[in-house]
Amino acid sequence: MRPPSPHYSVKRNPIPVDSRRDGRLQAALDALRLVAEADPDHARDANGRGFAKSDVRRGHSLATASASSLGAAAAADAVRMAVRYRRQVPTSIRFGLGLTDQPDLFD
Repeated sequence: MRPPSPHYSVKRNPIPVDSRRDGRLQAALDALRLVAEADPDHARDANGRGFAKSDVRRGHSLATASASSLGAAAAADAVRMAVRYRRQVPTSIRFGLGLTDQPDLFD
């Protein structure tokens, strides 16, 4: 039996367990705060802003958390969620998440 192809693997870009070292966690929390501010209706209206219905509770909860209060699993969850909503945050925060190499391209 052949090993699975890296092109079709589910774990393409693993999130490091401890994101505190490189500042990704703080950038993720900043991103989640911005998305939560754009979601005052808690996904009741389909307006293309804020969290999806399946992420509302967890997203608003993580948006109010501090970096020091999160465990490793919650920190990784915050980074994953921030990456999911990356289109709703400015380029400077995406740079902090490591998603672009342009820190302030169009901000």
